[in-house]
Parts: sequence; structure tokens; C-alpha cells
Amino acid sequence: MRFAEDYYARFPKVAIGHYPPGYYLIEGLWLIPSRTKAAVLLLPAFLTAFAAWIIFMAGRRLMRFAPALSAAVLFTSLHLVRSYTAIVMSDMLLVVLCLLAVLAFARFLSTGRAIWSLAFGVLAAAAILTKGSGLLLALVPPAAILLTGRWRAVLSPKLWLAPLPVVLLAVPWLVATSHITAEGMSAAPPSEYAFQAIPYYALKSLLVLGPVLLLLACVAAVLALRTLKRERKLSPLEAALWGSVGAVFAFYCVIPSGLDERYLLPAIPAVLIVGFAALDRAALALGGKCPPFLSWALVVVVALAATWKAARPVAKIFNGVTPALEEMLRSSGDPLNLVVCSDSKGEGALVAAAALMAPERVVVQRGTKLLSTSDWLGRGYEMSFSTDEELFELLENAGITHVIVDDGTPEAQVWQHQKAVSAAMRGHPERFTQVRKAPVERRDQLSHLTIANFLH
Repeated sequence: MRFAEDYYARFPKVAIGHYPPGYYLIEGLWLIPSRTKAAVLLLPAFLTAFAAWIIFMAGRRLMRFAPALSAAVLFTSLHLVRSYTAIVMSDMLLVVLCLLAVLAFARFLSTGRAIWSLAFGVLAAAAILTKGSGLLLALVPPAAILLTGRWRAVLSPKLWLAPLPVVLLAVPWLVATSHITAEGMSAAPPSEYAFQAIPYYALKSLLVLGPVLLLLACVAAVLALRTLKRERKLSPLEAALWGSVGAVFAFYCVIPSGLDERYLLPAIPAVLIVGFAALDRAALALGGKCPPFLSWALVVVVALAATWKAARPVAKIFNGVTPALEEMLRSSGDPLNLVVCSDSKGEGALVAAAALMAPERVVVQRGTKLLSTSDWLGRGYEMSFSTDEELFELLENAGITHVIVDDGTPEAQVWQHQKAVSAAMRGHPERFTQVRKAPVERRDQLSHLTIANFLH
């Protein structure tokens, strides 16, 4: 704990407690051979590739080679997937664990073997310990049992092995950190939140999937409804996949965790698998009336159309911090103690750059922590000073050597302390010296950081 506190004091970026430890554990093991930026960025790339491989292997149980491969490749091509492959976050690990858990439960429904029920529970616990939203997997078994009509599974003792790993491994962590994670929840009443969330995620589904893939998913849903009407059941794999799609939307439309398109990521693999399985069925039907190559052409054309829609470039959130920090390190041989006044993206970018470049020479303090108080979402915000003299005292007590203000922060996200620091820098040139501008980019928009030495 002392190490963690010391590390967070120098680089306030890792938020164990608000986030469970699963991703940090995997990342720590991954970085044992090499603690480099390349190694850090390879982990999300590997997880995305692994998810695509799982999509392909699961898809082969429902369709032929070409559509299964198309679904897997299209997953890696989607803009949202590429965005979170380029960011070091836990979302892609959650996608992998949720997909494996869904496939494990489908296998349990097919075989009735206890090992698969237990596997679902272990994978669900791992998902929850990666991100609390892994709790959405609790909705998959009832949905899958409903869609398969296998009601006897409810009475099977083997089914009830699944909750044991969750209760033993995940629930203690959730209980111990509930007071922390509560800060990240929306304060809106459940009915009001659902009224906002349902149209939000409906629109984001269109933007994330694109019209071609969304149309394919709708066709797959119609075919699934026809199968249910005719046979009163779906296959275990299809039922589990549709159950996971419904679980994602139901969970995020009810649980007030905030609105964010990345929450749709765990639903994408299932949508791709059922969508391309439906396309393959259409291609097979077409192949009986036309030359065989036309059925393959249908799959290729649809896949290319969906990929083209999804292929807009991914813009890095924040770029240019590393050269600015390199210049500061070159111009001063002394240790640097920086305070950054920006939004969470600007603060986080400088923290990450300093931790990678010079962890022994740089301490980074976030303006939102040093110069103000608020909860995780910025609610209850209050500045920690009311006059310039009080600001100087805060900076002196913290040992600040340099002050950095992000002039490209969106107007709606500029904190009051950031405005106050900018005004103090202009009004007190005797305390803020060697003021210079460092060019940066925010989502390809040119901007700059204002950097000044602070004289004690």
C-alpha cells in the first residue's frame, strides 16, 4: 500500500478501487519481460486479435469459412474497436472475457456438463474483476434458457455451480469498493436515466455498427424470431449470443453508469457472429439458384461495404505532450514537480508521458486534485483557493517547479481553477517566469500548452 500511495503521488493515473484489479494484474504480468511503451501498446492489440480469433472460431460453428473470417476481420476494422485498441484501457479485456463466458454457457446448455457451468462462473468473475460492468453476464443465463426453452436446466444443480466463483472471488471486491465506485454513478433517478440511455444507445448502435452491419443484425433478428415461432427455440449458441446482446443494452440502460459508446463493445462480437451467420444462410439459399461464386460474392460485398463505412481514421486523443516534456527535461537538470491544469485527457496525457519517459526525475500533480476538490465525475466541485496568495501557498507547499495550462481544453470543460491559474500567470510575471508555448494536438485540432517556471 505504501508503494501504491507513493506511485500515485508521483503519477496519479492508476485508479485501483474505482476500477477492479483484473486488467492491472494481466498488464503487470505482460510487462514483466519488457516495460516499454511498445510493450504497453501491444497488450490491447493482442487482446483485439484474440477477440477476433474467438469470433472466427465461434462463427465456424454457425457458418462457413468465408463469412466467419469476414466477421472476425470486420471486428478489427470497426472504428470503435480500433479506437480502444489504441488506448490502454480495460475494455478489450472485458470483451474477451464476456465473449468466452457466453460461449461457455452455450456449451453448458448443449452438453449439460458441470465443467462448462463452472467455466462460465470463473469467466464471469474474471470479467467483473476487470470491470464492474461484467455483472451484465448475470442476465445471459436466464435469457439463453428462455430462448432455448430448456427450463429443466434451472432445476439442475450443475447450473448453480456458476454463481460460486462470482460469490467467492468477485463479490468481496465489489462490496469492499462500493463506496468508491458509487462516485462514478450518475445521480439521475433510474426512470430519468433510462429515458436518456435508450435513445442514446439506439443512435450509437447505428453510428458504431454502420447501416450495413445494423441492417444485417436486423435481418438476423427477424430470422431468429421466425425460428422461435416455428420451432419454439433457438440453438444454445444463438440463444447465448442474443442473450448477451440483450444483456448489454438492458444493463447499460438501467444501471446509471453514465453514457458512453464504448459500453457497446461487449455486444459487437455477438452481433457480428449472428449477423454473418444470417448472411451465410442467405448466400446458401442464393447458391441453390445461382452459380456458387455469387453466394461468395454476396458475403464479400457485404463485408467490404461494412468495412468501408467503419474505416474512418482513428485520431489520437492528445498528441505532442512528449516533445514538450523532453524540452523541459533538457532545459533543467533538476527534478521537475509539475502541476497540470487541463481536463482529464490533458492531465492523463502528461502523467503517462512522464511515467514512461523519466519516472525518476518527474512528479506530476493534477490540477483537479491539488487545486480543487470534487468527486470522481466532478460533482461538488470547489476550488481550494480564493486568492492568488492562497494559490501561491498551495504551489509552494506542494513543491511545484513548473505550471502547465492546456489552452486547448474545450470551453465547457475548463475548470475555475484553470481560469484562475491562467489569470495569475498573466498578472504575476514575477512568480511565473520563462513562459513559453508548446504545440499540441487534441483530436487533430492544433492547440498549445502554456508552460511557466514557478518561483518560490
